[in-house]
Formats: sequence, structure tokens, C-alpha cells
Amino acid sequence: MPIYETQEHLSEEEIMKQAVEKHHDCKLRKLPIKYSVDYAVCRGRNNNVVHSFVECKRRYAPSTETINGNPPAYLLDIHKIKEAQQLWQTYGKPVWLVVKYNDKIGKTPIAGNGLHFKNHTMVIGGRTDRGDQNDIQPSIFLPLSEFEWF
Repeated sequence: MPIYETQEHLSEEEIMKQAVEKHHDCKLRKLPIKYSVDYAVCRGRNNNVVHSFVECKRRYAPSTETINGNPPAYLLDIHKIKEAQQLWQTYGKPVWLVVKYNDKIGKTPIAGNGLHFKNHTMVIGGRTDRGDQNDIQPSIFLPLSEFEWF
């Protein structure tokens, strides 16, 4: 399976990291790829106490863009949600999705107390620009109206 973490990707991720750290007065610690999320959100005297986790995504579009006439939403694969919810169920640490659009950065929970996605629209979808058949998979739409913007 290819790894798509390019220098451009890492630069965009750094912008999101700094925005989260500033907005939440915390330290984000980069995690190895095996964790399925990008960062541990840390606090404490040495910034080493894990409070939650963050997955970062970059969407090269305005946050107002609609998909097939539906309200603006972010399409996230259900495997990412499954992995996030396993972190919550096993360790009690919430997981946040942070998305950088062309015009702003926002976050929404993808794992935490009482959170489920049973009422969200599920589709087979994903990106097609890389020619990777693994990018097309079961995914759900996360309405941008549910995001907190900063």
C-alpha cells in the first residue's frame, strides 16, 4: 500500500498542528503511521500526558463547496472512524478530525462519549486523482455545520 505523506502534505499538516496548539493551548505530538491517527494531543507539565488524538486532512476547496447539491460536508472513510472509535473504547481518549480548507480550519469529533454515525449518509466513494483503487471505499459525509471553526 502506498504512503502519500509528501513534503507538501507535511507542510499543510504543520499549519493545522500549529492552529490546534494555539486554539487549545496544548502540544501535538506526531505519531508513527501504525496508529492510524496523526497526533496525540498532550498537556501537563512536560506536555506528555495524552488528552486526545487528532487526524489531519487537507481539502483543496472552499468550505462552502457542495457535493451533488448537498450541504457542504467532508467525506471520511469508515475505516478511519473505526480506528478512532477503537482508541476511544480502549483508552477513553476522544479523537478529532481537523480539516484545512482553502479558507479556514475546522474540527469535529470522530470518536468520543455517545458519538455514533448511524444516521449519516454512507456511500462508496473517495478520491480518484491518484489512480489508487484503495482510495474508493465505504465513507460517510460529515456535515460541515457540525464543525467548530478556528
